[in-house]
Amino acid sequence: MTHTLEVAQIAKTIGKGIGLNEDLIEAIALGHDIGHVPFAHNGEEVLNDILPGGFRHNENSIRVLTKIEKLGAGLNLSVEVLNGILNHSGFSSKMGKSTTLEGQVVRYSDKIAYVNHDIDDSIRAGLLVDEMLPKGAIKILGEKHGTRIDTLVKDCIYNTLNDLDRDKIYVSLSEPVATALGDLRNFMFENIYKGEILKEERQKAQFVVTQVFTYYYNNPGAMPDFYKNVVCEEGLHMGVADYISGMSDDYCLMLFNNIYVPKVVIY
Repeated sequence: MTHTLEVAQIAKTIGKGIGLNEDLIEAIALGHDIGHVPFAHNGEEVLNDILPGGFRHNENSIRVLTKIEKLGAGLNLSVEVLNGILNHSGFSSKMGKSTTLEGQVVRYSDKIAYVNHDIDDSIRAGLLVDEMLPKGAIKILGEKHGTRIDTLVKDCIYNTLNDLDRDKIYVSLSEPVATALGDLRNFMFENIYKGEILKEERQKAQFVVTQVFTYYYNNPGAMPDFYKNVVCEEGLHMGVADYISGMSDDYCLMLFNNIYVPKVVIY
């Protein structure tokens, strides 16, 4: 939720500076990660390995919004909102996948938000210190969280407006700022997201999701009726995946404990 609100705030600021539809931006931003599974990308990797067709949270967001919400009726969202949500993932200087500028703004804002927030979280947790961050990127973007956000937001606005192509306009960062953000993102992937420092915690999270999935795959009758209906209509893998993907971290852990952790018995 914190990340979602940060993305919405950053995206609306950029959108206002460019002169875009802020309501469309907010709708895309608020829904962009609704398809995430417990433990975010760690859980996503588990389902991607298990499901025959793979699993991607952006595609699942569309499924949640069109087929799962309101007990299968879906929400009455526009094509533009759904397109922005579907195409918010990935990191590239060519932001042409979203058919609207608003969707492109959210795609950039997602990266701006999570990279900088995760740097702060990692420093507070003692996993990183400021001196470890790529010096070239910090020199361009700024040493502090607020300074980096300010630099990225302003650069996105001014570069998009100043680099206007009369036939086509894309939301974009200037080359040095885009490279600096990419360097920070790569640093976080190498050292935090995929690094050795949190390897054990990632394995624990994936173990929990795997075991909970396995239990409900073998015991589909234990799921709520809605997901049992999905099993009947779309198969066992899909029904269990829908149930798992709708869980929070805490709810998934609670189920894991209820299913697998022995209870103390006093004789």
